[in-house]
Amino acid sequence: MAAKQRQAMEAEQKRKDKATLAVENAAFLAERLAQKQAEREAERAMVEKVLNAHRAETHQKLVDKRQMRMERLEYMEFLRQRKAEEKKLERELERLTQAALDRDNHKRDMVMLKEELARAELAKQVQQARSDQLIEKSNVRARPPARYTRYTRYTSAGHVM
Repeated sequence: MAAKQRQAMEAEQKRKDKATLAVENAAFLAERLAQKQAEREAERAMVEKVLNAHRAETHQKLVDKRQMRMERLEYMEFLRQRKAEEKKLERELERLTQAALDRDNHKRDMVMLKEELARAELAKQVQQARSDQLIEKSNVRARPPARYTRYTRYTSAGHVM
């Protein structure tokens, strides 16, 4: 009987060992499963974090792109306004320059007109003086000649000697 008891005890021990091994195996598998699940969760969290970072970066790039577009449009509007303002100032400068040229031309024309009138007046005076000289000369010629009038250096003109 001792052999049967021993066999029964060994069988019981084997069964207990199997049960313990099964429990340990199940615990190991459960731990391994939990570890793998934790790794998957960590990997999923990392992937989610990378995706969120990528989304945030993409969103920021889009915001920056829109901001740059707005700044470019504002700058283009500023340049258009500046060009229009410069054109307006250029037209005003041309108008003022033309007005100054017109004033200078008017002054020059007035000086030329005064000079022309002065020349005409002078020519008229010269013509009148010449006309007076011719009348006086014709009057002198129309007088009867003086008798034997002689001009010398000792006598004055028109005195008879």
